[in-house]
Amino acid sequence: MLYISIIALVFIFDRVTKSYINKNYKIGQTKEIVKDKIYLYHLENEGAAYGLLADKPRILKLLSFSSIIMLSIYAFNIFKENSCKAEKSFTAMIIGGAIGNLYDRFRNKSVTDFMYVKYKKAPVFNIADVFIFIGSIGTFILSLRKGK
Repeated sequence: MLYISIIALVFIFDRVTKSYINKNYKIGQTKEIVKDKIYLYHLENEGAAYGLLADKPRILKLLSFSSIIMLSIYAFNIFKENSCKAEKSFTAMIIGGAIGNLYDRFRNKSVTDFMYVKYKKAPVFNIADVFIFIGSIGTFILSLRKGK
């Protein structure tokens, strides 16, 4: 039940923040949060990271949907095995974020991105991306520790 709650909370947090941005910022509108460092920047991304496959929406949806299926199979195995709580939590974060972005992609044909950290060629991202990143890094670190 804890892991379903994590998935739901990540999804809800993602939806609430995207809804706020969509209601309060026009596409392309920017607001500086931390001087010369962190910005809110409303962007509708029709592709994957950095707009990849924006011109191939069917392929992108197929890849997104396939990723969710593969992630669900992985999660099913993780949740039924005697995996540690951290691994299950990180997996739940990834699933919650993936569902958030997939929901956008299927409902709006784009994903709302709005956070930008001014650093080299950093992408504009959203809450779902943050949890996917945290969950992925956590899973990677745990896999390194298991290898010992």
